[in-house]
Amino acid sequence: MLPTHFSKLPALSRNRLAIGILGLTLCLYLTYNLVLAHLGESWPIPGPFGDAQIFFSSSLHVWQTGDYSHLIYPYPPSAVLIFHLLSQGGGAAFMSAWLVLMVMGLLTSMRMSVAGAKAEIRSAWMFFGAVGLLLAEYPISWDLRNANSNLVCLGLVLAGYGALGRLPVLCGILVGASACLKPYSIFIIIWLLWRGPRLAGIAGLAAVAFLGVIAPLCVFGIDGTIGLYHGWFEQLKLIGDSASYLHFPAAPVISLRKAAATLSGQAPDAVFTVWILALLWAVWALSLAWYFRRVLHDRRGLQPSPVSLADWTVLMLAPLPFSPWLEPYHAVPLLPGAILCAAVAFDPLTEVFDRRVAFGTIALLIFVRMFNKMRLWPLRGIVLLTMFEVLVLGLGLLRPRLLSSARTDWNKAVGPEACPEATKGVEGGSRT
Repeated sequence: MLPTHFSKLPALSRNRLAIGILGLTLCLYLTYNLVLAHLGESWPIPGPFGDAQIFFSSSLHVWQTGDYSHLIYPYPPSAVLIFHLLSQGGGAAFMSAWLVLMVMGLLTSMRMSVAGAKAEIRSAWMFFGAVGLLLAEYPISWDLRNANSNLVCLGLVLAGYGALGRLPVLCGILVGASACLKPYSIFIIIWLLWRGPRLAGIAGLAAVAFLGVIAPLCVFGIDGTIGLYHGWFEQLKLIGDSASYLHFPAAPVISLRKAAATLSGQAPDAVFTVWILALLWAVWALSLAWYFRRVLHDRRGLQPSPVSLADWTVLMLAPLPFSPWLEPYHAVPLLPGAILCAAVAFDPLTEVFDRRVAFGTIALLIFVRMFNKMRLWPLRGIVLLTMFEVLVLGLGLLRPRLLSSARTDWNKAVGPEACPEATKGVEGGSRT
């Protein structure tokens, strides 16, 4: 009975009053995280703050010197070029542009997460976006307050997802641009090359090649570009070294290695700590293997659809637990997965089992999130991994339902009733 009442909420959220309330709430949320949390800094004219200050100053340093030395800045040369381009108008212009990009990234992610759903779900995107925001608020608020790049990257990826069927080249370019900011998205490009549309994967590789190789060669020359990538690889070695946890105790704020060291009560590079870390990684790898095993028999390039969104979400989450520099805001890909679960849970046509799985996933995400309220700070890496596990398990169990709905929508889109011209000369017998 209760799910039946819940299924009425999306329809109620489509009236003007509900849309106004949702829009106002979202504006207040953004204002709190972007403005009120930084009143003591440089408002109303925003100079770079938080991680955006690092993007601005460190990119300027690398641009001027061609050197990553004396920095903790694990962003690739392609990101240096992007940040330097945005900083041409000075600090205030850079920060203003970055704030706009973060807000656009969040709104795009909310809207595009229902791009492949049926019309009733798409028209209630603000409602489902609000539910997803509640479930993924922890990493999203971290990204907004710290002015990091994760929402921008997520917005680029999901904008590409929205263009997947009609504009595959644009899809690949957007995903490639995201990978040039943070290389995590490269897995989606590989996925597109395998499953299609391959044109999108090729366009993604071209975007990465242009921003990552051709543009640096044009700006810094061959020797300068080689030096840049050598400096970047040294940055990756630095943050991947367990000794970094001793040299930089304040960062990363959370990671699986830090949680493993807390459980073992020993140093981050101690044998017992490494064994606990390996066990956590093995559990995550098995979860990914279980999910993608359910994908192997469906090698079809799909339009934007719930099943495609589920696959892309898992691909975005897949490398995060292995990252040595895991932070709360890296988990923003929880947002599209949470929206997808909400769309299944609130759909009145969802079968009982699938509805239970969707609501169970939502309930477990809320339950696990509550552990952060207990201020178990050193163990937050495990809390975050548990949220990933819950979402991957939920999406994996829902995948047969998502796949069947995608096939139904596809058949409707390409069936005779969708293409009347295809039936000319067929009904009533062909005429010669």
